[in-house]
Amino acid sequence: MSFRTLKHNYHDGQLRSFSIGPRNELALDVHLDPVWNPGGPPTARIRFGAIENLDEVKRFFDRVAPPRSEGAFLAEVVGIAYQQKAKWILDLSDYGSVPILAKHCDEV
Repeated sequence: MSFRTLKHNYHDGQLRSFSIGPRNELALDVHLDPVWNPGGPPTARIRFGAIENLDEVKRFFDRVAPPRSEGAFLAEVVGIAYQQKAKWILDLSDYGSVPILAKHCDEV
């Protein structure tokens, strides 16, 4: 079994925006909670590439409502976890979780 760790802890982060495509990819811009990321940057971008279940991921994000006002966040990030080889779980409060079957994951 292999394990992957992320540079940042996304727990209690705020999803600022997301983009799907142009290929089989998903990018999330997250405002990080400083409690879980002491000394870290205020925001991070995580990109999943070569997603095998892109239709499922799209359907999940179709349910995410636009922000109620300018500058508002889309959702609270409960967490992003690596479950097994090429399988990530994204959990958003109020929306539940979705598996992301991605061969690539990069953080900025």
